[in-house]
Amino acid sequence: MVYEGRSFALYVFLYSGFLQNATIKISTSIITFLAVYRYFVVVHFVCINSYMRSRCVIISVISIFMFWICLMLPYLWSYRTQPFTCPPGEEYILIKTDVFVEDKTLQTIFNYIYAALGFFLPISIMAFCNVSGPHIKAESKSCSPRSPRDHNDTTTS
Repeated sequence: MVYEGRSFALYVFLYSGFLQNATIKISTSIITFLAVYRYFVVVHFVCINSYMRSRCVIISVISIFMFWICLMLPYLWSYRTQPFTCPPGEEYILIKTDVFVEDKTLQTIFNYIYAALGFFLPISIMAFCNVSGPHIKAESKSCSPRSPRDHNDTTTS
């Protein structure tokens, strides 16, 4: 594939797969993190102050972001550019496949890791948190001691 000079279309072709997949996986992982966080807060009564809660969320979101950016790097290795000039002096950019497209073993390993971490693991975690969470919460609510607000004492002394 050949592009006339360095244009917006060239950069869209080179980086759109990376950006699309990274943003999809980052948002899926953040939703999964929020499901796990809600599960621990609701079911296991994890109580932390608001300063630690916000710090935990910020660190987790940054960690998720960095993890997926690093894991999606092979998408950036899919193509390489080779500039060349034609006799009238116009610059053209030739797009060639790079290591990630040419090495099928590397691509297969990446696809398995990508599917496991990007699809099967989040689906399993969210299914567990959303299916077992309300059931465990209902059982633990029936066994927990009642608070003074829940107790309607109509007797007078």
